[in-house]
Amino acid sequence: MKISYYFLILILFMSCQSEQEKLIGEYVQTLGDTKIDLKFKANSCKLIRSITVKDSIKLTKEFFEKRREQKIDDLYWSIKQDKNEIEFAKEWMRLSPDNKEEKIKEINEYLKSIEEKLKLIESCETDCKGTYLYDVYKKIENYESMDESKPLGYVYRCEYTIYNPMLKTTQQLKKDFYFNSEKTKVINSESVKLTE
Repeated sequence: MKISYYFLILILFMSCQSEQEKLIGEYVQTLGDTKIDLKFKANSCKLIRSITVKDSIKLTKEFFEKRREQKIDDLYWSIKQDKNEIEFAKEWMRLSPDNKEEKIKEINEYLKSIEEKLKLIESCETDCKGTYLYDVYKKIENYESMDESKPLGYVYRCEYTIYNPMLKTTQQLKKDFYFNSEKTKVINSESVKLTE
């Protein structure tokens, strides 16, 4: 009788836990595909903000512009290196005419590489087609066609305790957890100082 009473209290306690707390608990106690019982207990869990389309446009554009500038700088640097190699090959041909055909072939490969890089630079100055940034560009276009106030995600701040089996101690942690727009999945988390 006593066991069933405690079991009933435990079930009631578990049912009071919010869906977000359950998802955070699963997220915290999963390493890859492995579930680990860390004795997760949420002390507090609250919605701190939503991430709207407007927020995402701003962040994605900042990411895109920074990466695009870096990509263009990298391509110009690589072109400079190719030009140095061409000059080196020309000098080698002048000093050692025996390998002239091989060096001409090498020079032509560098010229072809420069041409491809110039096309990529041109692409980066528009939609970045042909680079890893094209998907980001398309995502920005997609966001810009949406209602700016539409939520794309939510951030919950959770203070919780876990049992760390490696240290054999209980730890108190505080993190922000990023949820998808349906609040059905934790996408990412980042630590927060316990004093915040």
